[in-house]
Amino acid sequence: MPPIQHWSDDIWVAQLQADQVSLTDELDQLYQSLQQAEPMPHVVIDMTNVKHMASSHLSQLLQIRKEAITRDHKLRLAGPSDQLWALFLTTGLDKVFTFTEDVSTALAGLQIEQ
Repeated sequence: MPPIQHWSDDIWVAQLQADQVSLTDELDQLYQSLQQAEPMPHVVIDMTNVKHMASSHLSQLLQIRKEAITRDHKLRLAGPSDQLWALFLTTGLDKVFTFTEDVSTALAGLQIEQ
């Protein structure tokens, strides 16, 4: 499971690891945790340590995004590497997700929006 910090009552920060094998499990466990959370928190996914993603990981991120939107909450992807940013640009997902430079910026933005 990705280390999840309950930053506040309604904001979680999930720090993903770089390992491709564990990334699938981490995203799946994050999704399951969010489905069970009442009320669902806003989520910041710290991608600083992630260097590569497969299409299945992108699908998992889209699933997490859908859950957040369905429950009227926000998802922020923080600190993607240049390689990941290129992947998001190539797939057009740069227009689907909201990105921030780092976790601090994501947290500040969520607080302002509330």
